[in-house]
Amino acid sequence: MTRLLELVQLLLYVPMLALAGQGVLHLLTGSRRESNGFYRVLRVVAWPVTAPLRRLLPRAVADRLAAPLAFALLLVLSLIVFAERGYQLCVQMGLQDCRR
Repeated sequence: MTRLLELVQLLLYVPMLALAGQGVLHLLTGSRRESNGFYRVLRVVAWPVTAPLRRLLPRAVADRLAAPLAFALLLVLSLIVFAERGYQLCVQMGLQDCRR
């Protein structure tokens, strides 16, 4: 179970870090970010998370809010997985203080 949680955590971290990198490049390059090759690579890595959110959000806010909402969603999910992984490790070690 711990290995599965590690894999899920890794799958959450990769697009989350790509979105963080996009945010940094957005601050550094401004409107020229679309011509930046590295920004386009990060956009492709984060696309599996941002594309469904863009479809769910209204068109007026989809482009502006999809990336921050995707980052927030990934952050919450990664915190949940982190807490569950810590609990599983606590149980595996046999500690008495492991309570939900």
